[in-house]
Amino acid sequence: MIVTYKNNRLVPAAIITACIWASYCLVDPNVNNWGDILPQWGFDHNHDQTTAWNAATETAQTNPPTPKSSAESLPNSSQFLQGLSGDSLSADDVLLIMKTGSTSMWKRLLVHLTTTLSPDRISPANTVIYSDYPETIGNFHIIDALANITKTTKALPDFDVYRQHPEYAGNNVYVEASGVDGDNYGPPGGWIVDKFKFVPLVQHAGTNWPKAKWYIYMEDDAYLFLPSVLDYLSTFDWRRPHYLGSFAAKSDIVFAHGGAGFALSRAAWEKTFGHNPAMSEDYEQYTADHCCGDQVLGHALNKYGVRFGENDGDEKFTWGFNPIVHWRFGFSKWNWCSRLMSWHKVHNRDVARYYAFESAWDFSVSCANTSLRRRASR
Repeated sequence: MIVTYKNNRLVPAAIITACIWASYCLVDPNVNNWGDILPQWGFDHNHDQTTAWNAATETAQTNPPTPKSSAESLPNSSQFLQGLSGDSLSADDVLLIMKTGSTSMWKRLLVHLTTTLSPDRISPANTVIYSDYPETIGNFHIIDALANITKTTKALPDFDVYRQHPEYAGNNVYVEASGVDGDNYGPPGGWIVDKFKFVPLVQHAGTNWPKAKWYIYMEDDAYLFLPSVLDYLSTFDWRRPHYLGSFAAKSDIVFAHGGAGFALSRAAWEKTFGHNPAMSEDYEQYTADHCCGDQVLGHALNKYGVRFGENDGDEKFTWGFNPIVHWRFGFSKWNWCSRLMSWHKVHNRDVARYYAFESAWDFSVSCANTSLRRRASR
């Protein structure tokens, strides 16, 4: 016990030495772990990162970027924008589908009307909004995706919120407040009925927008970086059956995660919904028996030979569609300078900032080349 007191003076020195050695072994000096790109995104939660994010947002709002000529563009040498190997794709070639709900519409949807669905981003002719109750907001007419569900299915307890909504609306009850803790009015169950929308809305979209090359789906608590998504889809042939997004699996079905967003080619729609116009009705009971609408859609597509995956349904995908928000995502060497296509579980403030960032970003210049340009200008 006497020598223990003397030896304890060596313990701090040993710990410090071990920490220094571990840091030397674990930190890769060739990676710019605290470089110039991360601060402008504000992915860390310290004050400096947030200040940099706010400054970038203010710059985007007050000084919109001017288009660069081809002579000013640097050669693209990263994975952020892979060269267009297929047909060049524009926003006029796709249908952007937004899904919302009567219990969340007035909390989540409105910010998208001036950002995601802004006419300077995509033409109103190439957008559609689906919900479980028809509404009109300005020039946007929201379609009831459940209007053609059979009476038998609408009689299920799952549809309590759907049946009650006209009464609540007629009495000026704000349905979206029903999910807030402490509120005792408004119908519950918006999430329960949501799963029934997936198959009908995809069927309706393909039937009414037959000239779209791609059907791009997103939810009201997500943000899709449309330029990145269009460039990504340009590397695939829309005349082939493609079902692309973020990997998810449930009940022995591999499918595209709805919250992360996904894309369905016109050929895939023709092979499935085009082959069976009664697809929606056929899957009503299956939907009632299962939990998730995106899983149900995946099952319906699989039945007709359309499977998830980048290589003819191989059930694989690369990074880009994300089922989480940016501040919960783990950034590392394997995804640095990779294409970014979506975030999920976002707040309205996040949507506004993503839109400002997207508006200011030069998508003709790769992430890696932007970093090199900054270093050269120092």
